[in-house]
Amino acid sequence: DDSFILSPIPYNIFDYMRASGDLYAYRMLSAECPRTFGDFIKYFAHQIVQKFYHSNAIDTARIDLIMRKTNMDKDFVSHCIKFPRHCKSQNKRDKLRFEFSKLDLHQNPQLIPLAISRGMPYCAAIGQYGYYNNWFVTQIDWWLTEPKVKAMITEFDQSKLIFTHRSNDLIFQTAAIKLFMPPSRRSRFIDFTYQHHTTRHGAVVFGGIESGTTDPQAVARIQNYARKYGGTPRPCQVKDRFQTTQFQRIFYVVPGETSTAPFCSTDGNFI
Repeated sequence: DDSFILSPIPYNIFDYMRASGDLYAYRMLSAECPRTFGDFIKYFAHQIVQKFYHSNAIDTARIDLIMRKTNMDKDFVSHCIKFPRHCKSQNKRDKLRFEFSKLDLHQNPQLIPLAISRGMPYCAAIGQYGYYNNWFVTQIDWWLTEPKVKAMITEFDQSKLIFTHRSNDLIFQTAAIKLFMPPSRRSRFIDFTYQHHTTRHGAVVFGGIESGTTDPQAVARIQNYARKYGGTPRPCQVKDRFQTTQFQRIFYVVPGETSTAPFCSTDGNFI
């Protein structure tokens, strides 16, 4: 799981950030799974509601009803009802389906989400754009002193979603930035060639490479990467700032099992 800056950067990145007044800059985009982003919105909101209204009667009623009529483990049922994406293995679905079929409840979405009873692929489609934040630059003070961001950090930590629903740093950073940071204060570095990928047994399973606009060896690097790891070089039109209208052409390669990162947005306007 390594990151590489593959071409020279002939300037001080931090000086550039200070001069431009930027609070956040990134290199690549990712298209997170729609269920991952959906889980974040759904369960983060649920956690906030629970905290401020102190009502968990619905989940408790579901679990108690099941416990009275079956001998299933309460912790297991509770976990699968609240966090269905982590009960997607075949044996767990079979167990739940069998128990609920005896009660004629297996088709009742109020008692068991369809994600459990029918199963769901881990990433069925391209989701929401996010900052592929294996490499980024930010002003730390903004995260520590902006009141709304501080409040969001507190609630996010208390929700524990980073452990239960893979609501990871990418999702949190993207949500906070899109909600609270003006587009004029963020930018994208597109000039240097950058590679980030995860390998298993020598094969790339996640990530890839993206060429830099000022790298004279960009074409050779992209082609060599594709020959070594697989994948096809694809063009993309990108820009470095929200307010600019000038797009530049780069190439990227995604050889692994996922096509979510690096990802080319359809209009190039995501900053």
